[in-house]
Amino acid sequence: TTFFKKNLQHPMLSAYSKALNQLTIVLASSSPRRKELCSLIQLPVKIMPSDFEENFDPSHYPSVSDFVIDTAYHKATAVKYSLDKTQQPWDLIISADTVVVYEDKVYGKPKDREDAVNTLTKLSGHTHSVCSGVTILCSGAFDGMIVGNCVKFSETTQVTFSQLRKECIAAYVDTGEPLDKAGGYGCQGAGSTFVSG
Repeated sequence: TTFFKKNLQHPMLSAYSKALNQLTIVLASSSPRRKELCSLIQLPVKIMPSDFEENFDPSHYPSVSDFVIDTAYHKATAVKYSLDKTQQPWDLIISADTVVVYEDKVYGKPKDREDAVNTLTKLSGHTHSVCSGVTILCSGAFDGMIVGNCVKFSETTQVTFSQLRKECIAAYVDTGEPLDKAGGYGCQGAGSTFVSG
């Protein structure tokens, strides 16, 4: 939060902010955290969750980055199809997908409580990767903001967990927070207490 507030004072970001405020920007996500991030950088967005069924197999991709980027792309194009079909205006569509990787296994959202407990138990005391893919679709209705009609990229972060007690894992899972989070935890919530580095 401090980072965003500080960098909002940067003249270049301020100039982009003014231009972006004139656009119809659609966030293809139901994630409260992603909506919050847009608010932190004063980016007004219309929320429209994607109905894309996230059933791609990560083993069919050259890398995890390719997998999350492609999933994010299909989320965005699903929303684009819905908007165009109903003739709703849009300038930018932003979508993202995140997974956790540990010992070459990809972890998305837990299937149920037991899956969440098992995932957190495996991550306990170890370092894992968090990989996010982002897609931005541009309608091409303006110049100078984005080159081309589609921008795709990914970022990967290394996260280390403390050694977690079984009781702590169980109590955390019982809050319900892990069930809609990749890897079974959220750094923006109570899951942040598990992170040691």
